[in-house]
Parts: sequence; C-alpha cells; structure tokens
Amino acid sequence: VKKPGLGKNFPSSEEYYPAASKRLGETGSTAVRVCIGPNGRLSEAPQVQTSSGSARLDEAALKLAKAGRYTAGSVDGQPTTDCMSFRIKFELKN
Repeated sequence: VKKPGLGKNFPSSEEYYPAASKRLGETGSTAVRVCIGPNGRLSEAPQVQTSSGSARLDEAALKLAKAGRYTAGSVDGQPTTDCMSFRIKFELKN
C-alpha cells in the first residue's frame, strides 16, 4: 500500500500568503485534508481539518491545496482514491 503524497513543485505558502494578513502580521498553520484520485487529481474540494484561527489564512490554505499537484496512492500497484492531511504554515519572513 502506497499512501498519496504531495507532487513535484508543490506551491509554497509564501505564494498564497494573503497581503492583508502579512500587513496585519497574521501567522498560523492550517491543517488541510485532501482526497486524491487514481489520476493524481483532487477527487473533491479540499477541506480545513484544523483552522489556523484566521479565516483569511484558512482560505489561502484551501487555494494552495487546490493549486497543488499530488501523487496517487496505490494498493497492489493499482492507483486508488485515498485521502491525506497536511499542514500549511504561514510565517512572516524577516
């Protein structure tokens, strides 16, 4: 059994960091749940599993998750639909 994973050149949170959040100094970490089909594409819309505490950052995390590429999981070498969760951290760089 191979679990699904993040694909090559996965976007960084920096690319999706909302400008308003940066200005306000908002930081946080959103846990996102995605389900990946056999073709490596999302089989349904990503969902926030654990909020960062900021609706703006959670929304940005969902956009990032939608834009990302994934690798499908497999069972006995056959690609399957499987779900996984991962964290997207928004941190201000000095």
